[in-house]
Amino acid sequence: MAHGFREVWRCRRLLFPVYLANLLTAIFAVLPVYLTLHRLTAHRPAAEELVYRWDLEVLAELVMDHPELMSQVQGVLVFVPLGYLLLSQLLLGGVLGALWSYEKPSLRQFGSDALGHLPALLKVLAWSALPYGLALGLTGLAFVTMEGRPWWAIALSMLPGLGLLLWTDTAVDFARVETVTGDTPSSIKRLVYGFWAVLKRPVATLIVHLGFGLITLVPLVVLLALPDGLDAGGTWAVALTFGLRQVVVILRVGLRLASLAGHIVLFRSLFCLDPDADGPRLESATVPDKLPIR
Repeated sequence: MAHGFREVWRCRRLLFPVYLANLLTAIFAVLPVYLTLHRLTAHRPAAEELVYRWDLEVLAELVMDHPELMSQVQGVLVFVPLGYLLLSQLLLGGVLGALWSYEKPSLRQFGSDALGHLPALLKVLAWSALPYGLALGLTGLAFVTMEGRPWWAIALSMLPGLGLLLWTDTAVDFARVETVTGDTPSSIKRLVYGFWAVLKRPVATLIVHLGFGLITLVPLVVLLALPDGLDAGGTWAVALTFGLRQVVVILRVGLRLASLAGHIVLFRSLFCLDPDADGPRLESATVPDKLPIR
């Protein structure tokens, strides 16, 4: 894990651009709704109420009087998940390529890795829906069938599903590393390779993945605990709250990059790979029975 943080410090130039891309996507997604609300409430008594809090009754009245507002809200609800899904996979290719190389990341190489590996990363994500769905299904089935039993019995029954969920989440990250740095042609094989890598070294891989996952939750808890500046009122309260939240978001982005870097460092140590070696980076790693595992 310490190696992951060191790798992020080496590639610290990536931190702000990745954060900025996420921020601009969020602004672009909600800007139409914001402009419409501003136009509809600029000369109405509801304007002051919406400035200081989200009044659902006022919003419901506006939606009933102006159907175009509802259409924009529905568009945001569709665009935001899809937009962030596409953006995350786009940035993931560039980030993994930059973290894999020992050289300082350049904008041209970042863009090349981001665009070049986007289709393959999307395919890996699509195939990962199968084990994710199976894990969530087992967890939910255990919870439903054990309803009314003691809490410890419910928790024990959910362990297989939660274990499969952790295994899948860890394997997907290793499959992404293989996608960006390797030459395995099939997305299914990349995903299978990720599961195999976790099986080969379960303790090390799961500790790194789970450790970074738990650390990443800390900024999220802080973000949820921050008070809403709108409740306090005043421009300075809003600005201060917004600034603090952006600091927490940047910290979360940095921790996610550290997690990816930690997976790459573990990937190299397990498979004795040199990113500067000539030829395909993972030529031997695509054949599991020939991997030089220490």
